[in-house]
Amino acid sequence: MQKKLVCALMLSATLGLAACDQGAEDKANAARESAAEAVENAADAAKQAGEAVVEKTEQLAEQAVDAGAEIQETVQDAAQAVQDAGQDVKNELEKD
Repeated sequence: MQKKLVCALMLSATLGLAACDQGAEDKANAARESAAEAVENAADAAKQAGEAVVEKTEQLAEQAVDAGAEIQETVQDAAQAVQDAGQDVKNELEKD
């Protein structure tokens, strides 16, 4: 009878240890999956950040081209104004 009791206790203990071991394995798997998901999310965020940088760079380049064209036009207008003013002064001096 005592052997049966000892065998039953050992069987219960073995099942209990096996259940504990399975729980640890499940926790390890869950942690592994969570870490993999975190890495994937970080990669997605990095990709989105890279795309945003490219888009902003293109916008700034376009704005720089537009600003350059405006500056060139302003300089040309100023040069024409100086030339016109010089011609007006020359005409006034020739009248006298």
